[in-house]
Amino acid sequence: MKKHKCIQGFVCCFVFLLFMSPIQAKHVIKVLAIGNSFSVDAVEQNLYELAAAAGDSLVIGNAYIGGCSIDRHWSNAQTQKAEYSYRKVIGGVLKSEENRCLDDIVKDESWDIVTLQQASPLSGDYPSYVHLADLMNYVRRTVINPAFKFAFHMTWAYACNATHPGFTTYGKNQVKMYQAILQAVHQATADNHIDRVIPSGIAIQRARAVLGDTLNRDGYHLSYTVGRYTAACTWCEFLTGKSVVGNTYRPSSVSATDAMIAQYAAHQAMETILDTTLVTPKFFVDGAFYEEFPMTAEHKNSYLLSGKDGKILFYCKNVQLTDNDKLYAIPDFKIKNISELLDMIHHSDGTHVSKMQDSSSQYMNLINQKIAPFSVVDWNKEKFTNKRTLTRPLVFNFWYTGCGPCIREMPLISTWMNICPDATYLAVTWNKADEIRNIVKCRHFRFHQITDDHSLSKMFNVQSTPTTVLIDKQGVIRCIMEGTSQQKRDLLLAELVKLYKE
Repeated sequence: MKKHKCIQGFVCCFVFLLFMSPIQAKHVIKVLAIGNSFSVDAVEQNLYELAAAAGDSLVIGNAYIGGCSIDRHWSNAQTQKAEYSYRKVIGGVLKSEENRCLDDIVKDESWDIVTLQQASPLSGDYPSYVHLADLMNYVRRTVINPAFKFAFHMTWAYACNATHPGFTTYGKNQVKMYQAILQAVHQATADNHIDRVIPSGIAIQRARAVLGDTLNRDGYHLSYTVGRYTAACTWCEFLTGKSVVGNTYRPSSVSATDAMIAQYAAHQAMETILDTTLVTPKFFVDGAFYEEFPMTAEHKNSYLLSGKDGKILFYCKNVQLTDNDKLYAIPDFKIKNISELLDMIHHSDGTHVSKMQDSSSQYMNLINQKIAPFSVVDWNKEKFTNKRTLTRPLVFNFWYTGCGPCIREMPLISTWMNICPDATYLAVTWNKADEIRNIVKCRHFRFHQITDDHSLSKMFNVQSTPTTVLIDKQGVIRCIMEGTSQQKRDLLLAELVKLYKE
């Protein structure tokens, strides 16, 4: 009988531990945003649920005053004026208390992370960050947890059609505001030794590249759907340290396609902000440096400049870029030896380089035409025909083993299959299967591989690689893009998503 009781006690103890272990295993992170309405957009919805889906638990605090600047927060820290709405998410439930002072909020929890941010009209104005150090010192003196960490929330540029009076500071230009925010946040965080940045502004801009300028509800606050979800994805990856791509949580108001675009935008933003490597640009156009040729300048005359240590720079003169081009400029703080490069340009006496051949005209007669009949077999013996690929978008990517840009873009365009899974993706090469097998495996290229083929390249008159072709659900050719760059891939993905949703 005694033995039976011992066994019974062991079983009860085991069952108790079994049910307790998942709760104990969860990582509880306590984060306080000293913010404004933009922190409301970012943290009060979706963030808790995203973290929970990743296996973590959050306590989220938001010291909220609409439009509150760093200066006003600092003033309130000195006077303890009770004008905050203290908004707190615990267990996924949002509760708020009005007329609270900053001391009460900062001392309410043992916060792991305290985030600061600037009011949106001032976000790209570096001199307006003058009291950031004072506000940080106040937080250090006040927090309960001496091991807490600061983070800075980089907010987003306004929509192009925004009517906010603060938009005039940036000439009512989204790209100008975005680039000013990048520069101001970089300088402010560097000066104040903040090494953690939550790049919501970059994530929103990356999502806009695919979804268009649709992420705001009033020109400056984020939309209740994919806009807020994108910001929350960014915060989730920052707080948990886990890639948000593939996170299973999405609100019913956000489609699976848009959710995946938001997740990739957030993940790319985190990769961007964490990459502190200085860049050696290859192109200088319209007053800015680029890693890849801006599309507007691609077929213009350029000059080849040579500098010290074999540096080479293509310089395009008298070219006016579009705002879309300018989004892909390298920020000055990311450029290696920028003064030397500017000196090369100032004393430019480069070799004239003939403009690149513009092949776009040879494709124009194919756009909006029905695709010709075809029948091909991939390297796994799966057959594809023009009839079989109807009712879903069709993507052709032409490449070969000697094409470096083709190989570099493989893992990048493979992500399209996660965003638009119900499309057909065919990679076409004249190389034989054995010649490409290692490349495809190493580069995680997931398209169906059509090898040893010349018929499809002749059908589209492909002159160079990579060339990407998009066909709609009715078998109509909608886009042919020669070459690759982040700008081109964004345009292709935006068009593919449009065809996917039709």
